Amino acid sequence: MSNNIYDCLIIGGGAAGLYCAARLARAAFAGKKVLILECGSRVGKKLALTGSGRCNLSNSAIEISKYNTDDVFKLEKCLNRYGYLETADFYENVLGVVLEQKGTLIYPSTLKSSTVVDALRFYLEDFHIETVFKEHVASIAKNKFFEVTTDSDETYLAKNVVIATGGITYPSTGSNGDVVNIMEGMTDDSFFVPFRPALTSLTSDTPGIKALAGIRCRGDVKILNSDGIIKA
Repeated sequence: MSNNIYDCLIIGGGAAGLYCAARLARAAFAGKKVLILECGSRVGKKLALTGSGRCNLSNSAIEISKYNTDDVFKLEKCLNRYGYLETADFYENVLGVVLEQKGTLIYPSTLKSSTVVDALRFYLEDFHIETVFKEHVASIAKNKFFEVTTDSDETYLAKNVVIATGGITYPSTGSNGDVVNIMEGMTDDSFFVPFRPALTSLTSDTPGIKALAGIRCRGDVKILNSDGIIKA
């Protein structure tokens, strides 16, 4: 068991985990012990794929109606408190990432996701935020402190825990839903709203359509049943 007691332990070194650590390093947690546990061999793996490798950071046309949520008022409160302007300000004026806008979409001016990953990584190194790689969380227990145990039998103690692993979105990057199962064991059934796909792939028997993967376009989509009747 580690003798260190961390002020905050962040599970997941993706976009949310890295950004959370960066904000903590600058805010009330400045100077306190923060640890990131990452199951992969490097941080920001899925972030590097964002926007087909160009890293779409935010957009200037955020509308509540476009989000799937069980609590519209709570989401609206979050976005009003910290929207794209605050996000852009942090990336440009704190992390030093020059941004540019294409339509309503916000990108790093280099159009390279590695620019964003490196900016976050170097910033955390400057603030001595510790990262441990290739550690899969096996259990989380709450006694005097949170006890986070990994599948290598290492246990980390923390006063606060942030779970930033994502859902079941991209298993090869570490987002496979494992920690969600652990969280369900810590709470009652009413704690979670059932997960539903928000952005997912489609399959088609149209020849050559795979070559269109990654291309962004606007269009109308119709869902038909086996009889050709439009269902949605």
